[in-house]
Amino acid sequence: MNRRFLLGALAAAIIALVAGFVLGLSSKQDDPVPVKTAKPVFIAKYQYVHRTKRKVDFRVSSGTLRGAPRWPVVVVSDKDSLVRPLQSWVITGSAPTGSLRILEGDPGSLLLRAKTGYTYSLKGLYATGDAIGADLYPLGKRLDPSHLPALSKLGVAVPVQYGKGNSRRAIVLVGLRNSWEPRIFGFLAGYSLSQASPGLDRALLGPDKALYRIGASARRLQLVSEPLASRKPWLRESRPLEKCIPWPGGARGTYYGCLGRIELVEPSGVRRVIYVEKGCTPANGYCRGGIGLEVVLPSPDGRTLLVQEGHYACGGEWKTSFLSAGGGELEPTVPAGSFSDSWALGWIGGDSALVAAAAPGECGPPQSGIYLAYRDAPGHANLVLATDSTDAVIWRR
Repeated sequence: MNRRFLLGALAAAIIALVAGFVLGLSSKQDDPVPVKTAKPVFIAKYQYVHRTKRKVDFRVSSGTLRGAPRWPVVVVSDKDSLVRPLQSWVITGSAPTGSLRILEGDPGSLLLRAKTGYTYSLKGLYATGDAIGADLYPLGKRLDPSHLPALSKLGVAVPVQYGKGNSRRAIVLVGLRNSWEPRIFGFLAGYSLSQASPGLDRALLGPDKALYRIGASARRLQLVSEPLASRKPWLRESRPLEKCIPWPGGARGTYYGCLGRIELVEPSGVRRVIYVEKGCTPANGYCRGGIGLEVVLPSPDGRTLLVQEGHYACGGEWKTSFLSAGGGELEPTVPAGSFSDSWALGWIGGDSALVAAAAPGECGPPQSGIYLAYRDAPGHANLVLATDSTDAVIWRR
């Protein structure tokens, strides 16, 4: 989705881009200057400079590469220095839209838009010492809720925050087709998720405080509930587990996610433990609150559980796994060690589940985003949307 570096013939151009960009900017501290080459590799058109106490902490330049004018390129560079070269972070857009105008924002989030209307949110901006980075999250074009494009039969709606102070809200619509190939249709400005119970079938909350669902066949948002002033955007939060939480398991009974273990209460009333976290025993109170199996979601056929495990030390850490309904070992949904956290969203098909995952640092792949994980290939997941959001719902038709 978010192409950090262009592939193939553009790879060499990007290397030259960084070198040329550095030489051009290191000659002056405050104002942008043209790159000192006869034919610059990077053609900068827009710029954002962040200053602290009259010093440049970092600058963001937006433009295109010579020879590839359709592909947007964003360069984040650290403070000016004549002692050492500038550190630069190069990001390319996910669609051939031309250069991106920097519209608004602050050091935490910038809003960029192409002439075509295709919009991005640039987040994670930082420049400390020799480290520098950022992430470019696509939103697509702004959509008219009363005249939606021809949506795919299955899709994912992701709530995002963007703009200055992350004060703007929107829902990004991503279609899944051709073996789950994602396609960004665009974003619904001002929309968020409702305060209904967590799940993949929740309604959208409109700016008018009414509830809507995505009518893919009707190609518009359809009213579910009239406006109610008390409604607020629902935020998916992970909190330390304090007691066992029941999760419907169909014909098998009811699963309970508990501290250090997962239990199953069968229809007959028999209660048995099907999974115990290593090191957690009845003698130590099943980890006494340190580890909680806080989400247990059975697959449609009941054979597999999508499990979210919380470690409640030093601020908390969350990871998602697949577990056989009969017990056994947890198998990671996303590549082990590649993400700092992951959250279980729900099953989207018989063999695939939707999870949110956060990258440990913005220093290269993988990207934070919404992923499709596969129980037949644990530890391998496909990116649906690059985003810092940890929630989503789906639509079907």
